[in-house]
Amino acid sequence: MTYTILQRREETNPAEIFISETESIMQDQTLIFTMVEYDFNGTKVTVEIPHFMPPNEDYIILGIENWGISHQKKLGLIE
Repeated sequence: MTYTILQRREETNPAEIFISETESIMQDQTLIFTMVEYDFNGTKVTVEIPHFMPPNEDYIILGIENWGISHQKKLGLIE
């Protein structure tokens, strides 16, 4: 499996976080969307992968690689 990151976009949305029944705070939540083209031994798949509040770039890369492994299993390319 190989992959190429084609594009990345980011969305930040405010969210109400409930601390208790009577108290809440507003917090921004970030979603990063990565458009990735995978090549599974000649079978090419392009997909947009969401990453919810990623702490760093390694987290994003891990999500991309894990998606690729899961999809290879669905295609029956690996066990």
